[in-house]
Amino acid sequence: MSLTPSPECAALVDSAERMVRERYDYASLRAVLASADDDSRARWHDFAELGWLAVPLAEADGGLGLAPSVASALIAALGPAAMSEPLPSQLALSGYLLGRARPTPRRDAVLARWLAGDSLLALLEPLPATGMVMTTHGDAVLDGHAGAVLDAGLADVLIVGARQEDGVPAYYLVDADAEGVARHARRGADGRDFADVALRGVRVGASERLDLTAAAPGEAQGYFALLLASESLGIMHALVRLTAEHLAQREQFGRKLIDFQELQHRLVDMQLEAVRAESMLEVARLHCDQGGLGTAAAMTSAALYQAARSGRRVAEEAVQLHGAIGMTDELVVGHYLKRIISNAIIGGHAETHLERAASARGISSPSP
Repeated sequence: MSLTPSPECAALVDSAERMVRERYDYASLRAVLASADDDSRARWHDFAELGWLAVPLAEADGGLGLAPSVASALIAALGPAAMSEPLPSQLALSGYLLGRARPTPRRDAVLARWLAGDSLLALLEPLPATGMVMTTHGDAVLDGHAGAVLDAGLADVLIVGARQEDGVPAYYLVDADAEGVARHARRGADGRDFADVALRGVRVGASERLDLTAAAPGEAQGYFALLLASESLGIMHALVRLTAEHLAQREQFGRKLIDFQELQHRLVDMQLEAVRAESMLEVARLHCDQGGLGTAAAMTSAALYQAARSGRRVAEEAVQLHGAIGMTDELVVGHYLKRIISNAIIGGHAETHLERAASARGISSPSP
């Protein structure tokens, strides 16, 4: 398979890099993070017009039908923005998952609004069997609580998974403002939005149920892992560049810091870590495109783990090489560190992904 980006991929990456240059800067991001108001929805129509939301969807649903590697390249290009908009989770856990469901009037309407940038979605992991009571008329009553649900504070529609008595999860579309739904939203240290969600006697009809294959939720999680690794890679490249610029500007003992051999070696080590993560990510991209997200699960897990491991090393080195100011909110370096650590957690802890990748290779107890 050729590693040369397709024209569609190159165009999307170009639009992302231009967006980062022209419309994202750390001063604006700091203002957003310090504000009680959330404006992360402000650019969603721009994302839709640029075609970003259409990447994971089939052409039959109005999408572009592009491979996972294209979405990965897009998110990597957007990595330096460390944007508050939850694009990776929306593409993987919302758009891709909804696109895998059998078409119904309700599903089509929700998907069309999401694709146009008019609404956001959030996925609630399957509630236990006690959290769903089936009625004799084919409807369901949902009761349960989910903590720290990504995007749930912003979402217009919730994709709620509930395990049936046979253990198989069923997924329903629930309006976020429906009677019986309560949300407590908050912002994480890395700028992402979460919410605790409680469902109390929420009645949903058969028309609200998504007809998904058993493999679709796992594929969506693998897609999300791929995109998180991609964002971390984009941040790593930004950290290497920022650190090199800092060392080239600052002086000590009458010499530029970049002239000290020890600091040169540490900068090279940062670059090598980024290359390790990029190599593993490229392997995962190839497996996703050639064999599908389901068969590439071990590779996407390995990519996320390597991005988490290398990313943390790169970010911590960048903080140290920037000196005391690297620990403050004055520089984006500290925010990048928070983002990379968060990326190693929200898509399933990095150590869990390591176990999954090792198990696929017949390794029972990998060393971290």
